[in-house]
Amino acid sequence: NVRADLNLPVPAKLPAVMNSSGPLTISASGDMRERGIITALFPGMVRETKGQVRFDMTATGTPTDPRLNGRLNLRGASAYLPAAGMDLKDVNADIAFNNDRIDLTSLATRSGPGLINVTGRARHSRGRITSFEAAVKGDRFQAVNLPELKSLLSPDITITGNTEKITVRGRVVVPEALISEERKENMIRPSKDVIIVGQEEAIPGLPFALDLVVAVEMGDKVAVKAYGI
Repeated sequence: NVRADLNLPVPAKLPAVMNSSGPLTISASGDMRERGIITALFPGMVRETKGQVRFDMTATGTPTDPRLNGRLNLRGASAYLPAAGMDLKDVNADIAFNNDRIDLTSLATRSGPGLINVTGRARHSRGRITSFEAAVKGDRFQAVNLPELKSLLSPDITITGNTEKITVRGRVVVPEALISEERKENMIRPSKDVIIVGQEEAIPGLPFALDLVVAVEMGDKVAVKAYGI
């Protein structure tokens, strides 16, 4: 159930070209069940998505510098992230839009035996995020669930940033983790003096400065089971 009203700066002539500096007025509200839309937008990254989405939004300003107002709520959602083997359940989120500010009141989800909660806010201008801050807290959250790696995390970190620099502070406790490697009888290992062409190339730098100070604490149930160790 979705309703939308549009008033776009498009002249009544052909070819129709939107005036990027003309006034924009859009209002939309709805209550819909999401089943696979996110999967279609991010193929291979997210699978089996579902959830209830409610929104009541307005957009004013211009197409190149919109002003958003309203709320968006997500309830009872779930998703599977194959790259990490994460099965997210009970995903709930509340987002408020106030002109040039976006407030993430809460984003909570469960994975494995634990949960994680994210709060934050961001400011945007001309369609781009200019600054943001977020707090991430969790307890025994299943961050990775793969045959070769399983781990639970209990993070308590803050993230702030802008277009030039991102700062991360806090601590992450790893109460449980298992790193395992199957023994491969016929595996031939290269000699230590072998040089792989291209491997010496430098890794491209990040497009922003990263100030990262996070303490990592290992719990009593962290184990490594690998061939030769």
